[in-house]
Amino acid sequence: MLDKEYLQSAAKAVERQLADFPPSIGIPVDPDVADQMGTFVEDAISPEDMADDVFLNTNEQGEVSNGNEY
Repeated sequence: MLDKEYLQSAAKAVERQLADFPPSIGIPVDPDVADQMGTFVEDAISPEDMADDVFLNTNEQGEVSNGNEY
């Protein structure tokens, strides 16, 4: 992982490039820099979803239940 100062500096450089070019032109950005800019927001699972998963069970066929059916 790159250090925070480098990521912030690179993110500012990307912002300057975006200001100079039309939005239709893509600018390649390192994934770590894009993450620093907030591009990748993890919304696939919430802490509440993870807590609910603690109570799930799987049977021999791979079917998932809340633990009350088996």
